[in-house]
Amino acid sequence: MTHATEVVSRRRARYRRHSGLDVTCEGAADTVMDPLDELDVALYTISDFGQCIQNADAKSGMLGALLGLLLAGITSQSELLRTTLAAGPQHTPARALLTAFALSLFVAGACLGLTQLPRLTVPPAVRRLAFPAMARRSDSGGDRPSAVELRDEAWGQAETLARIAMRKFRYLRVSLLSSGLCVVTFLTWLVLSSTAAS
Repeated sequence: MTHATEVVSRRRARYRRHSGLDVTCEGAADTVMDPLDELDVALYTISDFGQCIQNADAKSGMLGALLGLLLAGITSQSELLRTTLAAGPQHTPARALLTAFALSLFVAGACLGLTQLPRLTVPPAVRRLAFPAMARRSDSGGDRPSAVELRDEAWGQAETLARIAMRKFRYLRVSLLSSGLCVVTFLTWLVLSSTAAS
């Protein structure tokens, strides 16, 4: 047994004694955690959720680059655009594809933008772990919060991050589907318009 494990075991046993739990009871040992251990789990959860949010942002960046390429591709085809928008029944399917492309591009771009604006209301208590609160506390010379207060706040912050991650991935999923439709309609329009123009 390492020194760190012994320290954690002693801390858990001391917490159970002060909580009135029987240390020898096997069920109690499995269900009760020391507040510092819970804080460790909560901080690990915050780190894990933060990584999920970073992954969503990285995927949003790649999707934004794809939409930028599609936008550059459509603007570089000005002659085909004019031909498609010209009057004539032979260009009706190409116009329908161009309209579907524009709509899917708009939806993909809007949802991609919403992935970057996941502002959620945060309870006032869930602010002590944020760096502005730490700076204010150090300036004012306030007391450090207890392990129980930090544990509760860390779980509150983890819950907020989980909601942010869920919202990001929800909009990212819609943006991904719209981007796929955007690519298909662009390529189909390009082939159809090029064939009709020749």
